[in-house]
Amino acid sequence: MVLQAGLVLLSTLVYLPFVRLLDSHAKTRDLYIPSLDTTFTRREEEAYILTVDPVTESLQKVREIQGMQSQLEEFATREFYLEYQPQVSSYTGQVVGVEA
Repeated sequence: MVLQAGLVLLSTLVYLPFVRLLDSHAKTRDLYIPSLDTTFTRREEEAYILTVDPVTESLQKVREIQGMQSQLEEFATREFYLEYQPQVSSYTGQVVGVEA
């Protein structure tokens, strides 16, 4: 037991200066670990959320449907009729058919 306590004390005395030196270096500069940097991923997610907004998409679909409905109503109010052009035979001068 005394031997173990002595070894712990000795190792503490040996490693303490190095631990303090590392601590002082860590306080003066930032440690950058690229694999832990999530700035780009977070910005990319924010951009995706802003571009794929369900409210905006649903409003756009409603506008498209309203536009189609108004176009269909415009077509429904117009009258369509066919005009025929006669086809005349150049030999006989008689009408042989019509085309729309």
